[in-house]
Amino acid sequence: MIHLIDQTLVIANKYLQEFGFSEEQVQGLLVQAERDLTKELIRAQAVFEAEPVEHEAVNSVLHALKGLLFSLGNREMAEKIEALREEDAQSQDISEIKMLLFSH
Repeated sequence: MIHLIDQTLVIANKYLQEFGFSEEQVQGLLVQAERDLTKELIRAQAVFEAEPVEHEAVNSVLHALKGLLFSLGNREMAEKIEALREEDAQSQDISEIKMLLFSH
């Protein structure tokens, strides 16, 4: 989880500066981004630990994470989450998603 957040913040810093935001604005946005990512990843952990896993909740949390990652410029991870989200609807298997989000 920490790795994903750190990686995304590095990408977001560059991504937001490319839009012409000042350094001060970027720093404020990064603080909020870290809060939002942490909140959604904690929510994801709770969803994945629930018994039984509610696949609607999995879909919801993955959708939120995908949107955050895209808006912060981490397109690669957002696309991976989207692909797994589509796969999850078919396979009902979340082990790959958990590895992607929480390993490292």
